[in-house]
This record gives sequence, C-alpha cells and structure tokens, in this order.
Amino acid sequence: MDKYSGKGGDVTMGILFLILASVLLNCTAQICMKSGMLAIGELGGAREFVEAIPRMVASPALLGSAFCYLVSIALWPVVLSQEDVSCADPFLSI
Repeated sequence: MDKYSGKGGDVTMGILFLILASVLLNCTAQICMKSGMLAIGELGGAREFVEAIPRMVASPALLGSAFCYLVSIALWPVVLSQEDVSCADPFLSI
C-alpha cells in the first residue's frame, strides 16, 4: 500500500511521511520551547525579556526548539508543492 485514500484524495506514503515529520517536529519544538522557558522563568515585561535574552540564546532547549521549527518550516513548502492545501492542512491539527 503506497497510497492513503482520505477524504481529499490520495496521499502517497512519502508525502504522508513528510507531513507527519513536519507536524511532529512542530510539536517537539513547542514542547522544547515550554521546557526552556520554564527553566528561564516568567517574563513579565520588556525589561525582563531583554535581560533574559542571553540565557534564552544559551538554552539548549530553546536552541533545539528553534532547530525543530526550522526543519518543520523547511519541510512544509515541499509538502505543499506536492499536495493540496485542503488535504495537508488538516494534519496540522494533530
């Protein structure tokens, strides 16, 4: 079975893999960002944000988050170049 037949039509397994990889990377990025910000602490305003920038840039969790977002964003145009938006976008709600 190399195709998934959904409501919007057929999706090849390769595209399905790219969609799920992008979605999972996006989810992982959000979890890493939350973890990193829990370690940094609450930022109540602009001053606290500016003061926290060096800690944020040095945080492995936040760097991992940025990397996951970057790869996820890089995969999404590949998905959209091969699949209809109406078929691919519902996967973002997973």
